[in-house]
Amino acid sequence: MASNSAGTCEPCGTPTSRRCSKCNEGLDAEGLSTNPTYYCATDCQTNDRPTHRSNCQSANARKQLYRGAQFLQDVFCAFREVAYDINIADIKEVDGKLHVCVSLKNFTAPTFFPFPNHLVRNKDDKKAILTLLSCTDALATMAELVRMCFDGLCEPTMGISEVDAPVSTEKHHYALRQLADEIEDSESTHSIMQITLIDGRNYVLDLAGAQYAQWRPVRPWDEWSSTYCLGETHYALLGSEAKRLEAINSGTIPRGPNTDHPLTTFEFHASKLFLIIVDDWEKSNNTSLVATLNKKLPEY
Repeated sequence: MASNSAGTCEPCGTPTSRRCSKCNEGLDAEGLSTNPTYYCATDCQTNDRPTHRSNCQSANARKQLYRGAQFLQDVFCAFREVAYDINIADIKEVDGKLHVCVSLKNFTAPTFFPFPNHLVRNKDDKKAILTLLSCTDALATMAELVRMCFDGLCEPTMGISEVDAPVSTEKHHYALRQLADEIEDSESTHSIMQITLIDGRNYVLDLAGAQYAQWRPVRPWDEWSSTYCLGETHYALLGSEAKRLEAINSGTIPRGPNTDHPLTTFEFHASKLFLIIVDDWEKSNNTSLVATLNKKLPEY
């Protein structure tokens, strides 16, 4: 047990400063720090273990979940900044929403474009523009790194799913325009991941959610679906979009208007490169990504 601030023993109510050290940095369902659990003596902690153990394990699992999700979003946004496929002519804020003007060249000559850092005002706006129209890119590029980050949190084969959900474009942090004409519909399909932890609780992992002003990459599933989802969702196994990307690059799926873009090839190679980089980092530092995500402060 660790000693620090004062509290009361969970089983008997005796004032004490000794608390459970394992869940001291655990998180609740919203990703916020949990209140520490105090014990005045080893006997009290032992007697409370059947009740406390599951809560302690869940709190620590959420620490890995939320830290991993932030790491994944940072990686994806960094990737998007160097492989940006939208030719943005201008960005203006109107009534709290970003109005994004896309050049016609974006649709006539698919290629990469410099990210318009000079047009974004702050880090949230930048994240929204980086993730613009990129939800399936997140699935295809990040699937294996997601699996690596959340190793041990979920059932290996069915614990993480890819989900297509209908969402209202009113939730967009932007209004997409082609020169002077608005080109977005009132509803769009948004691709996300559903994470089911071993304790049975479901979370959404949305690495491209900033375009909907969802700045946190992970949220409880029920909260997300009640806020954003408009109807029936469609599920697929984690890695389905990555397999489609691989089939396009191998020629199994013929290239067409929606797939004949250098980004398709770049994403395929980037998804493999991410794993190589992490593997090299783990060997160089004699640790694992999961162990790092579970480190205690201030080492983390």
